[in-house]
Amino acid sequence: DAESVERFRREARAMASLDHPNVIPVYAIGEEDGHHYFVMKFLTGWTVSERLKRVRLGLAEPFGVDEVREILIQLCTGLEHAHQRGLIHRDIKPGNIMVDPNGHTTIMDFGIVKESEDDTLTKTGIVFGTPDYMAPEHAQGQAPSPATDLYSLGIVAYEMLTGEQPFKGSSPFSLVLKHIKQPPPPLIER
Repeated sequence: DAESVERFRREARAMASLDHPNVIPVYAIGEEDGHHYFVMKFLTGWTVSERLKRVRLGLAEPFGVDEVREILIQLCTGLEHAHQRGLIHRDIKPGNIMVDPNGHTTIMDFGIVKESEDDTLTKTGIVFGTPDYMAPEHAQGQAPSPATDLYSLGIVAYEMLTGEQPFKGSSPFSLVLKHIKQPPPPLIER
């Protein structure tokens, strides 16, 4: 529908406005035979999600503290760039973080990006994101902010350091409630 197409175009333009080495670049936005698209850089390497799966299977080494620190520094600089331009990612998770063979880290999938200044196309009460990494205020339907992305990044860091997420739930709703009501178990316990 027209509203979805406008949201897609707006999000693609917002992503294309970002020019930072730790944010995936968008090269083109277009439409062909009624199919809307945008073209991004092809990245080599692995997502943090892929690495975590390989670690769980015993096929890769766990993340080291120094490695996690370097990844987080790069992610924070990319997020700072987006936040300074009024853009909130809203779905920071291991599957949206790519690390190349040299350790260069890139934030991907700004597909549900929110422009903090003008979000007339986002309906009140609709929450976008992944429950496993969702900030409490975001899960409660409050407007996302840079803190929303940083909370999610903290959950990713927790998982990289311990091999597991801080919360488990039998449903997305129960998982979100834990994010809202419980502090994560201390890292040292895991």
